Amino acid sequence: MKRTLTALQNTLRQVIQFIKIHQIHGRALNFEEFAMRLDYTFDSFPDIGFKILSAITEENSVAITWIMTVTNNGKNGIFPPTGKSIRATGSTMYHFSNGKVFGHSQFIEKTTTMKELELLNQCKNETPLSQ
Repeated sequence: MKRTLTALQNTLRQVIQFIKIHQIHGRALNFEEFAMRLDYTFDSFPDIGFKILSAITEENSVAITWIMTVTNNGKNGIFPPTGKSIRATGSTMYHFSNGKVFGHSQFIEKTTTMKELELLNQCKNETPLSQ
């Protein structure tokens, strides 16, 4: 069963304030952009799961460490699925304002993750899906 945001839309709209949720671009995402990012992740990694290892709160922030498990069973951008499964550790810092998520920063060693999923080789070889 494909994961979608349909069942979560009302809840997400209530708890997430789309001011600065994605800091790479330095601008706020609206709900539709946020939903597209999650759909992309769910399409590429339909079995994505997280195990929370720790959570530390301080004023308007929460730091979480986690273990992520994924299998690349879906198209990842222009590259075909590799079928590779990995387990990776990372952390996320959530920031809150007025009781809603205001922004977050996520930390994961992407080069190692991409190597283990065999996506880095695809990027180097530029082997996109045939049209």
